[in-house]
Amino acid sequence: MEKVNWGIMSTASIVRKKFLPALEKAENASFFALASRSREKAEKFVKEHSRSGCERIHASYEELLQDDEIDAIYIPLPNNLHYEWTRKALEAGKHVLCEKPMVMTAAEGEELFALAEERDRFLMEGFMYRFRPLTERVIELSRAKLGEIQLVRGSFCYQSGRPAEDIRFRSEVGGGALRDVGCYLVDFLGNLFRTRPKMVYNNTIPADRGDVDGQGSALLVYEPRADRTESSTGRKIQVNLNYSITIPGSKGIEIVGTEGKLLAPEFFEWKTMGRRYIHLEKQEEVNEITLPAVDQFKNEVEYFSRTAAGWPADREEALKTNRLTLNNLAVIDALIESGESGKPVN
Repeated sequence: MEKVNWGIMSTASIVRKKFLPALEKAENASFFALASRSREKAEKFVKEHSRSGCERIHASYEELLQDDEIDAIYIPLPNNLHYEWTRKALEAGKHVLCEKPMVMTAAEGEELFALAEERDRFLMEGFMYRFRPLTERVIELSRAKLGEIQLVRGSFCYQSGRPAEDIRFRSEVGGGALRDVGCYLVDFLGNLFRTRPKMVYNNTIPADRGDVDGQGSALLVYEPRADRTESSTGRKIQVNLNYSITIPGSKGIEIVGTEGKLLAPEFFEWKTMGRRYIHLEKQEEVNEITLPAVDQFKNEVEYFSRTAAGWPADREEALKTNRLTLNNLAVIDALIESGESGKPVN
């Protein structure tokens, strides 16, 4: 099996804890090179992870991008640096997997996807939760078993113990609860509805440290789909979202339709072992569906590597993902605007 050579840009904790272990287990990927802001830092990281098989260390991000033997770049830098280094990686002829949120605005996303098309490279936003049976099954059941969806409730809350200096609590690097965890809720809605909401309203509360939003409660209203049958009520769909990095809370999804309701109580929990649960209720019948927990980062790496190795064979599928990301970025733009103005945004 052909292996894609990966270059990793940074030694961030997500690399150490999540991405590198996934890369080591992926059958079609190889940890080829690492770059950090200093060669000493990169050498220390590779020494601590000697079993990873890293072949090259680069003393700068620029040097990493000049390595002709690297096929794909993984970018887990602070959010405000995503645009700059994704652009440079695409210009260097690399396929790019950039952690969420891919960029700070929808306009930046439009620019980068246009550049990826121009350079004939695969660019994808890193939402690892997409790559697991639980996500696929929740969306499938919601579309097939619930009738017309009428209401969605989603929550992704946790209490961070990190200090004010952490990037999550600094606005100048793109921190805040919406970009850290609220974006997962927005991405799920994009996958579920395949369109943008008609209106959003977002109320935010500042974090107890730093200068960012610590929590938020959002209302999103979707218009009924145009492809509904004549029996459709045409009722608008209401979505309520709660997200936080400063208070503990649930990480679940609830979807209510005209013919039943679905609950995935631990939808956004990080689990690689054990079981995941979906409760499906239709009339008086209640079914509990169990699914295996999987290494979603490994699945993401293998999907990206497979697509990059066969590029441009799967270009059309990649373009669907691009449109989803652009929709998400537009929704996040609107939620930020609403949170700042205190008014609904169409």
